[in-house]
Amino acid sequence: QPTTEHKRTLIRLLCDNVVVFQLLFRYEECYARLLEALPTAAEVSPELEGMVLNRLGHMEWAFCALDAAKARGRRASTIWASEENPREQAYCELMIGWVHLVAGEFAEIPAAEEEALAAVSRGID
Repeated sequence: QPTTEHKRTLIRLLCDNVVVFQLLFRYEECYARLLEALPTAAEVSPELEGMVLNRLGHMEWAFCALDAAKARGRRASTIWASEENPREQAYCELMIGWVHLVAGEFAEIPAAEEEALAAVSRGID
C-alpha cells in the first residue's frame, strides 16, 4: 500500500513531467494518467488537486473541450484562493484567460489577466 508521501511524490512527478508527454506526442496517455491521479491528489492535499486540475484544464483547452477546461479552471481557482502557490495560481489564471480567448469571451479576459498578474506579483521562484 503506497504511503501518502509516495502518492504525493508520484503525482508531483506526473505534474512536473507533462511536457515530456507532450514532446513525445503522448497526450492521451498523459490525460488518462492525470484523470486517474485526480481523486488521489484530492485525497492527499488541495495543492496537489489544484496542480492536477491545472494540467487537465490546460490539456482540455488544447483539445478545445472548453466547458471542461472552464470547470477545471474554476475549481482550481477556488483552491488557489486558499493555498499559497503563486506559480500554480498564475498558471491557472492564464489558462482560464486562454479558454476565454478561444471561446470568444473577450470581456472575461482582463479579469483572468489581473488575477494572473496579482499571483506573479506575490512571487514566483
